[in-house]
Amino acid sequence: MASVSPPDPAGRRPLRLAPFRGLRFAAETVGSLSSVISPPYDVLDADTVRSLEQANRHNIVRLILSRRYERPYVAVRERLEAWRDQSYLRADDEPALYVYEYTAEQMTVRGLIGAVALREEEERVILPHEDVMPEPVDDRTVLMRTTRTNLEPILLVHEGSAELRTLVDGAVAGEPVADFVALDGSAHRLWAVTDPAFHGEVAAEIAGSQALIADGHHRYAAYLALQHHLRGEQTPPRSRRGTSGWPCWSTRTTRPCGSGRSTARWPR
Repeated sequence: MASVSPPDPAGRRPLRLAPFRGLRFAAETVGSLSSVISPPYDVLDADTVRSLEQANRHNIVRLILSRRYERPYVAVRERLEAWRDQSYLRADDEPALYVYEYTAEQMTVRGLIGAVALREEEERVILPHEDVMPEPVDDRTVLMRTTRTNLEPILLVHEGSAELRTLVDGAVAGEPVADFVALDGSAHRLWAVTDPAFHGEVAAEIAGSQALIADGHHRYAAYLALQHHLRGEQTPPRSRRGTSGWPCWSTRTTRPCGSGRSTARWPR
């Protein structure tokens, strides 16, 4: 779960991406990592869901599509707890910023995954570009509140500096914690960077920047609604767009070697 960011009394709150302990699939228990990932919940049709469930009974789709079950949110929470107890999912030992790389169709996107601090829309730090519908926002809010887990990331686009690109590129020199090819042929790699110096350098580089929500507006609005709930504040109108989450943060696109969003659920 994202922590609740207290208001800055001066009203100046920078863009902030913090390390966190990721909860990831363990390859030695789930088998092929390519069989447990899924596209975002809101683009799945019935045939795709059926195919994903047949590929692996621990596919993440069984957590992100909560309304398919009786007592749906409780059912997801119980399944999530069981998967953790059975070591299909494991939390990393140390907080990390994760470098994620996605390759498809002769292109590569490389970026950061972390806990982005919640920001109000009027602060103009994280910028939405779509309106949202109340039903999906309510669904994601209740799911997160019940499971106390953020089950899938949002995607932010950020115009990274040359220094930030150098930091990210340097982080991929070591061995990735996940490296696999998905069923659609796309390649996915993930590095967990636990070095506090790296975290501090990233924080300094992005502090004065803005980010655009590329995918995940309803989840983003749900994060804001949950923050207001945790603070005991009145939830903003349902039509408002929200401000936070666990983003896949794109800082660089290179050729040759996908453009497009990540569909992986950060496996172990």
